[in-house]
Amino acid sequence: MFSINIYSQTSSNPSGAGTTLLPYLISNINELYWIQENTTRWDKVYQQTADIDASSTSTWFSNAGWPMIGSNANPFIGSYDGQGYTISGLTINRGSSSDIGLFGKIQNAVLHNIKLTSINIVGYGSVWSFSLVIVIIQPFQIVLQVEM
Repeated sequence: MFSINIYSQTSSNPSGAGTTLLPYLISNINELYWIQENTTRWDKVYQQTADIDASSTSTWFSNAGWPMIGSNANPFIGSYDGQGYTISGLTINRGSSSDIGLFGKIQNAVLHNIKLTSINIVGYGSVWSFSLVIVIIQPFQIVLQVEM
C-alpha cells in the first residue's frame, strides 16, 4: 500500500475593483496567490488588510514554493500597500534560479509598508533575504520593513 499527498494552490478573488478608490483587499494567502496567477492583474491596486500566513507555500509546486509576482515579460506595474501587516512563512525553493522573491520584476510600481517575517528562500545568484524585489527595471517607490 502507498499513499499520495496532493498539494494544490487555491486562489480566492478578493473584494474590490483594483483601482485607487476601490483597491483589491488582500487578507490571506489565497487572495495573494490570486494576484500572481494572472498577469492581467499585475497593473492593479492592492491593499493588505490582515496578517497573512504564507507557510503553506513550502509545499507548492512540488516544494518549489511561491512563484513570484512579476516576470521579465510581464513586470508588476501596479501598487501594493501592505499597511504594515505581516506576510510570514513565505518559502521559495528554486536552487538553480536567480532573481527570485515575493515580487520578481517590477516597473514603475509602488510597494509600500510591506512587512515579511520568517521567510525561507533558496536560490542562485540574485536572491535577497527579504524576498521582496530583486530586479528593478524603472524608477519606483518602496517602503518596507523586514524582520528576520
